[in-house]
Amino acid sequence: MLITFSFSSSAAFVLNAFAWTLWGFGSGWWYRRRPEIDLAQQLGILRIRDFEASGLWYERQMRIKTWKDHLPETGAWFGAFSKRQLPGHDRLSLQWFANECRRGELTHWSILAATPLFALWNSGWLLGMAVLAGLAASLPFIAVLRYNRARIEAILERRSVWQ
Repeated sequence: MLITFSFSSSAAFVLNAFAWTLWGFGSGWWYRRRPEIDLAQQLGILRIRDFEASGLWYERQMRIKTWKDHLPETGAWFGAFSKRQLPGHDRLSLQWFANECRRGELTHWSILAATPLFALWNSGWLLGMAVLAGLAASLPFIAVLRYNRARIEAILERRSVWQ
């Protein structure tokens, strides 16, 4: 049996905004505290797929270069560093940056994972709006993080062949 709650539309809207904000910041805080060794793995949802073609798919299909710089960068929150630019071009800097992209991606995947909870107090158009808000708050960021990481991993792979 699924337990649901009934709120007025305006109360549900406020609760949605509060819940998305709390879950988003909570996820960011949680993943900021994960050890870097946990981020170096390429398991499951984090694995770069063949179709991503070292980031070219994002450039061609999503035209990511035209809009990615307009997204806010919250990576510097919770004691982290901004991912607006590479910290360096050496192997360690690139590996660190790829790990930070994984951290951000995990954060946004966890935000998306919370979407079904909104069915507990939303229905109809409010549920649709809550789902759209979750998608809008995560999918563009996941795309940018995967794009950057796919490019970095391709560079690291090319360098390891030549070294």
